[in-house]
Amino acid sequence: MFKYRLACIIYFGEAHFTARIIKADGQVWYYDGMKNSGNPVYNRTTTNLSAVDMLTAHDRSASSAIYTLEE
Repeated sequence: MFKYRLACIIYFGEAHFTARIIKADGQVWYYDGMKNSGNPVYNRTTTNLSAVDMLTAHDRSASSAIYTLEE
């Protein structure tokens, strides 16, 4: 049996893509290449992603999700 983990959500709005990166330890980072000199910004650490609104970020809507295979 394979187990996958949500690793990234890509958002789109105002003709611009951004992303949330979700690390294996539960850290959530926001990435906008046009801000912060291209460095991701720490949002929070969570063990329950369903408690966090992942459908929108900074007035952008989720458009894609990337999963990674856990070992």
